[in-house]
Amino acid sequence: MIVKNEEKILPKAIESVRLIIDEMVIVDTGSTDKTMDTAKSYGAKVKSIEWNDNFAEARNVSIRNAKSDWILVLDADETIAKRDLDYVKELTYNDEYLGYVFTQRSYSNIKNVVGLQHSEGDGYGESKDYIGWTASQVTRLFRNVPEIHYDDSDYVHEDVGESIIRIGEDKIAHVDVPIHHFGRVIRSYEERLKWSGMYIRIGLKKLKDKIKANAPRRDLAIACHEIGNSYGFKGDMDKAIEYFKRSVDYDNKFRPSLSNLGKAYASKGNLDPGARYLQKALGIRDDDEVMADDYLVLAKIYFEKKEIMDKSVPALMRCLEFQPDNVEAKKILGVIEDTLMDILK
Repeated sequence: MIVKNEEKILPKAIESVRLIIDEMVIVDTGSTDKTMDTAKSYGAKVKSIEWNDNFAEARNVSIRNAKSDWILVLDADETIAKRDLDYVKELTYNDEYLGYVFTQRSYSNIKNVVGLQHSEGDGYGESKDYIGWTASQVTRLFRNVPEIHYDDSDYVHEDVGESIIRIGEDKIAHVDVPIHHFGRVIRSYEERLKWSGMYIRIGLKKLKDKIKANAPRRDLAIACHEIGNSYGFKGDMDKAIEYFKRSVDYDNKFRPSLSNLGKAYASKGNLDPGARYLQKALGIRDDDEVMADDYLVLAKIYFEKKEIMDKSVPALMRCLEFQPDNVEAKKILGVIEDTLMDILK
């Protein structure tokens, strides 16, 4: 775990996983509050480092100080639900894989966040106070071996998944367990702006350095996508669209940017390009939850364009094929049915 001035929220993160961990390693990047004392009170091994605008570098310090066979990475504003702990523990008994990819749910109460998936009826108590979340795929559980580490050139949005894939593409698996991320809903507006600004600044540096290093186009697409997300979180949709488009220019099959570009256009009322990019995204298979959400947004676009029976309803039905309990899709279908009944009376 990497922390800085997290004394108020750190206990919740630790308490959520302490039943399944043998040790805690916390890297402090310059706290001026009681974060370090709080960490030590839970028996954590605390390392202090100078912050160098590089999350990967700090992560590597944390994993180098871990002694257990497996490493679970969590941030101070994240938790894992109690109902999922036994399953997470069981994953470490499997000799087939070196690492596991989780879905990070970043909760929000802002309706126009790009890629927002609605919380209603999802079954997790952690989500009940929030409108919804955006999803990211993150490698958070992996074996403690030297070959698995963070790439120091990934200053921000760092992930060890690539180092596992280099060992073998069949050595990493996706699991249906969410990491509940509350950073956007527990921090003040000023704090969120500060964090967004930092992510954008570091992300731009990362992109510049990758261009200079002639990085693969997929890597450049990912870097642009991350910057677009950061602008989207900040509420600057024009800049978000600019970087999602750059991402697609680098790799026109990079699904996350196709999807988010469509949603960003739709959020600004640009329905035709919104539908076009979402259709392109839906031509590339992804997890059921992601497919359902894209079909839902596409259905809303067609609903607004008054193309209801020929396009909106089929998109809603496709959404429900991927996610049968999608409450919002059922509500929209209910509204359409009620409207038709009124017309036929």
